[in-house]
Amino acid sequence: MSTKIEEQAKYLARENRKAEPSICKIYWFRDNNEVRLVELLEEMPVSSDGKAYPMYFREAPNEDIFFPSAIALLSPVDDKKADLPDSWGSWDAAVVLWEKSNEVA
Repeated sequence: MSTKIEEQAKYLARENRKAEPSICKIYWFRDNNEVRLVELLEEMPVSSDGKAYPMYFREAPNEDIFFPSAIALLSPVDDKKADLPDSWGSWDAAVVLWEKSNEVA
């Protein structure tokens, strides 16, 4: 696993938290070629079909984004319940990059 992908995952998680204060948890699903994040947002509706649908982004080297990324936005109610894309693995493999309840004020 490339440490560059992990660095990018942490960078995107930080930037997304700055842009969206209602994020309460961010998971990272390891992959060798793509950053895969699930972000739980307090105001997101519960998934109507129990699935996570990521949005995909290309790399943007001029913005220091060197790998493609995929981000799924879910309600906290869907935490560890929503079906992930097949290639992402299981919730058990997820790494918590950030959690609001663990944040120091």
